[in-house]
Amino acid sequence: MVIIDPYLIPRNYNDEFKELFKYILSISKFSSPSLIVDRSAFNSDLCDELIDGFHDKVKIYYSSDYHDRFWISSSHKGFKIGTSANGVGKKISSINRIDDYEINQLVTLLKTKFDDINI
Repeated sequence: MVIIDPYLIPRNYNDEFKELFKYILSISKFSSPSLIVDRSAFNSDLCDELIDGFHDKVKIYYSSDYHDRFWISSSHKGFKIGTSANGVGKKISSINRIDDYEINQLVTLLKTKFDDINI
């Protein structure tokens, strides 16, 4: 699983976000999730708290090249969301499946940019 979201682990957050994120990690079947975030918006203290117990499994990558948010479960499946995880439920937003062409392009780009990424 790869999650691309510049603001996934934000400097400003509330307890609802923390609980949602912890819940997603606890019920997920992610073997080794990779998170791609923007370093300038990244909250390392919050990250340590959120992935407590998952440190050996979660890989963090930094990039400011992405604006859109993608959750990729395999090299053939994924979706894009119109808001960061910390914005879920605050405003109307969309979640859309990524079509085959787009997922192939995105996976190729990720493997080129991050040679050790697990997709």
